[in-house]
Amino acid sequence: LASAQPADTYQVVHTYPHDAQAFTQGLIYLDGHLYESTGLNGHSSLRMDDLETGRILQFQDVPSKYFAEGLTEWGSTLVQLTWKTHVALVYDRFSFRFLRTLPFPGEGWGLTRDGAHLILSDGTAQLRFLDPATFREVRRITVKDHG
Repeated sequence: LASAQPADTYQVVHTYPHDAQAFTQGLIYLDGHLYESTGLNGHSSLRMDDLETGRILQFQDVPSKYFAEGLTEWGSTLVQLTWKTHVALVYDRFSFRFLRTLPFPGEGWGLTRDGAHLILSDGTAQLRFLDPATFREVRRITVKDHG
């Protein structure tokens, strides 16, 4: 039986205001602003927030059939996962104009990127590396602890 990894400690050095009705699922900090994907059945959104004041600078409702999850940027776009509806929503990062959907199999939980791929978490130990243009899987890795 492998021993548990030790927990790191932390210290809160500052707090920032935030909309208590926003259930953050994805969050990125880019060009001095927070970009936030909020998820709630029938009430998901995409937001750009001012970090210091918590004021919402841009807002886009997500259609009620989607429960929004992870979020990342790719060039001049924002890519927002949906939880169980098997699509990612792509927006223009500057205007929040909806551009297109990208289908994918399984659930969408978390989304990030490296220099070449989008990286999707579906809540399992698998991380899927996706082509950013097509959302097709290029490869996957299994996250492990102690082997």
